[in-house]
Amino acid sequence: MSRPLTASQELAHKLLVERHPNFVTPTDVGKTVGLQLGKQGRHSAFGTPLCRRLVAEGLAERNEDGHYRAIK
Repeated sequence: MSRPLTASQELAHKLLVERHPNFVTPTDVGKTVGLQLGKQGRHSAFGTPLCRRLVAEGLAERNEDGHYRAIK
């Protein structure tokens, strides 16, 4: 059984759902979620692990360019 999503992962998922059907870069995810958490200067190093967890949970998919979108 998997662990519940963290607050950061929930925000990343919400962003991907809002932007569906478009794919979102991990940099955009990192910046947007970082700002929502009051942590300026975040980028793909913050966004990529969030998105990878969503993929592992079956909530998102990754395209060949390394961008992510929610699975509806």
